Amino acid sequence: MTGLRTTLSCFDRIFDEASSENYNMSIRLQPDGLLFSIQDHITLKYIGFQSIMLASASEIYDFIGKSGLLRSNYYKTVCITPSSKYTIVPGALYMPDQVEEYFQFVNHLKNDEELGTCKLLFDDAALIYATELAYTQIVHDFFPKAVILPGVAAFSNFILPRYRNSSTSSMFLNINHDNFDLILLNDGKLIFCNNFSFKAVEDLIYYTIFVVDQLKVNQEKVELKLSGNVDLNSDLIKLLRKYIKNVEMLAIEQEVQMSYALNDLEKHRYIDLFNPRLCEL
Repeated sequence: MTGLRTTLSCFDRIFDEASSENYNMSIRLQPDGLLFSIQDHITLKYIGFQSIMLASASEIYDFIGKSGLLRSNYYKTVCITPSSKYTIVPGALYMPDQVEEYFQFVNHLKNDEELGTCKLLFDDAALIYATELAYTQIVHDFFPKAVILPGVAAFSNFILPRYRNSSTSSMFLNINHDNFDLILLNDGKLIFCNNFSFKAVEDLIYYTIFVVDQLKVNQEKVELKLSGNVDLNSDLIKLLRKYIKNVEMLAIEQEVQMSYALNDLEKHRYIDLFNPRLCEL
C-alpha cells in the first residue's frame, strides 16, 4: 500500500477489541479511504472512531484484509458504500422485478457497477442505486452479514425520522469529495432528493440555487443545513449566505451518547456514522 494515512483515531479507554461482540460498527467506504465508528451495544454510547486515508478501492481491500480490528466479530455491522447514481420509487409503484428498468430510466448502469435496493426509513419508498463492483466486493468478502446502505440512504435515514414532524421547509446538503446529495423537505415530507457532481464551490452554489429557483423555495424562510466534507469557516458557507438567509451545520441528535474521547471531532462530517437508528435496521 502506498496511500495509507491515519488522519483521526479516537477511542475511549474502556474500548476492548477482544470484546467486539458487544459493539456495533458503522463503516463508510469512499474513494479516498474509509471511516468507522464503534458503539457499545449495551450502553448505546459511541466509544471509538477512526479515519484512514487510502488511494483506491484496492488499497482499502488490502487494508481491511490485514486489519484485525475491522474484521472482528461485531454484534452488528453497517456498511455505507459510495453511490452517486440512484433513483427513488414510491412504494405504491415499486415492483421488485422492474428494478433495472426504474434505474435506467434516469441513469446508465456501467459494466463495473452493480444495482442494489433499500427502503427509506419512515417513508414508503424504495431507493435503487448503483455501486462500483470494487466496493461491493469489499463488502461481500469482509462483511457478508452487514446491513448495506448507499451514502444517500444513510444520509436520508438520519434526516427523515428527525424532521418528519417539522412544519418548516428544510434543505440538506451532504458534501462528498466531488459530489453532493441535496434533500428538500417540506412539512416533514420528502420533496426532492438528487446527487450533483461539482469541481468548484461555484458549481455547488449553482446547483443549489437552481433547485431553490425551480422548486420556488422561499430563500428567506428555508433552513439550509450542511454536513460532510465542509469546513466550519469555508468560503462555501459565506457564499451560500448571500442567497439563503439561514445556513448552519447539521448536528447529531443531542440524545446520542458520545465518549469524551470523541469530543473534538467535527461531528457534522460524520453524521451517518453516529446515527443509532442504523443499527436498528
